[in-house]
Amino acid sequence: MNTDFHLTLYRHARGPRIVQTVQNLLVECDRHTRIQLSSIRGDRERAVSEHAELVRLCEDAAYEEAGSLMYRHIDHIRLALVALLSRDGGAAV
Repeated sequence: MNTDFHLTLYRHARGPRIVQTVQNLLVECDRHTRIQLSSIRGDRERAVSEHAELVRLCEDAAYEEAGSLMYRHIDHIRLALVALLSRDGGAAV
């Protein structure tokens, strides 16, 4: 569902190359995303909340704000995964 959600947002950008790039990244990162969401308390709820806010912002045509939230959303996942993998020595992957 996460992949479908993100691809739906990017498809509205009408840029087939960006959609393909994002799709490839989401497929490659799926395993790590699952580890992060199942290992870090509160991250699943945070992701659901941020996804709902992204939809609301897009419905309100607040695209700049939505882009900023998307950046923070992705950066949070990156930082959480780096911390998780550093703590576990990469054993979870």
